[in-house]
Amino acid sequence: MIMKNNRLWIFAVVLGLFVLGGGAYLSNQGFVVVEEEIWLPAYTSIACSERPESMSNTDLGSIDRRGEFYRCTPQATGYYFPTDVSGVECEYYVVSFLGHSAYVCPLSVTDVDDVKDDCVRAQAGIGTFLTNNQEYRYYVDAGEQLFVNPLGNAEITAKIPSYGLDVIGENGYRYAVTNNCALSSITRVDSASGDVHLVEAVNDEFVSPLSPVNAVTGMQRGTSTRLVRLSDVAGGDLIYITAPNYYYPVAEAEDGWLYVDTRAGEKFNENIECIPLLVGCDEDAKVIPLEEQTVTEGGLGVLTGYAPVTGDSGQLCRYEVVDNQLVVSDDCIVVQDCPDSAPFWNANTGECESQQIEPEKEPEQDNFFLFLMVVISAVLLVVIVMLIIAQQQNKKKK
Repeated sequence: MIMKNNRLWIFAVVLGLFVLGGGAYLSNQGFVVVEEEIWLPAYTSIACSERPESMSNTDLGSIDRRGEFYRCTPQATGYYFPTDVSGVECEYYVVSFLGHSAYVCPLSVTDVDDVKDDCVRAQAGIGTFLTNNQEYRYYVDAGEQLFVNPLGNAEITAKIPSYGLDVIGENGYRYAVTNNCALSSITRVDSASGDVHLVEAVNDEFVSPLSPVNAVTGMQRGTSTRLVRLSDVAGGDLIYITAPNYYYPVAEAEDGWLYVDTRAGEKFNENIECIPLLVGCDEDAKVIPLEEQTVTEGGLGVLTGYAPVTGDSGQLCRYEVVDNQLVVSDDCIVVQDCPDSAPFWNANTGECESQQIEPEKEPEQDNFFLFLMVVISAVLLVVIVMLIIAQQQNKKKK
């Protein structure tokens, strides 16, 4: 009985290992080697520009006879414009019947009694001549205010600046100008990833008219095997290989998001002989014989069909994987010179054909069958363990 129980335990352990091994095998199906995430960019340009209604006439009504302040600020006017940029200003037009006085004041002045001490007398420009009076024009820099004290009835109009974000998106598409220059407005730009990543640092909440902002959006995920560091290219900095001998630098957005910097065009470097980890290319982008090709766990480097043999241009052979490296097999075909009647040579069959035929794809392994075998094994394991437990309990009863 002891010998029989030991055999059952051994059988159960073997089945358990089979289940674990089968599960591990299935978990590796579809495994992809991705070193870092890299994006091929779509650029976006954002500028703070004047809106179409900027500096249009706005009627501010009658002026209070005790005097009134008119702030040249976004909060007071209802229009956004920068208050720290030289040249941005409000224009005020005062029409008074008995005359008036006007001063340019800092925003800190709020009391009429402080105007003469803390403000500067405004220099009026003559505007339109009216029937019984004149129109006077005053210029006030953004972030300051105009104080007007009329002697009688007076009216005032203004030309208020208005700024918003002018966004040029992917493929040159221009969006409608927003009603302010807040950075938060650019998140509405459509992109494949739904994100906008600033290329340069922006320290303020609002974009300045003096400093347009460039951003990049995730248009297409790059191939991870093309993202490399090569000691003999670009000083070892991260690059993205586009083709043998050509690459782009890799840049980092302010939020750490990596993208291919295509702004300066492709760069040439003869040390890039091939695309790393593809068949016939090592991880240093150097061409190697197929016999030295490393095959990764994710399947990179695997070669299907017939391929050239180093030192022998007269035949093609299939390759096998031994210890994670390609090894030439004995399954070879002779390279032929095809006649005009059948000019296309099929490397899969070794025959000349009259029309080009796409090579058949290798049939995919049936993972369902493997899964079914693992499930059956697991059930058998559970049944055997239950039998062992039942035998042990019967033995104790005896």
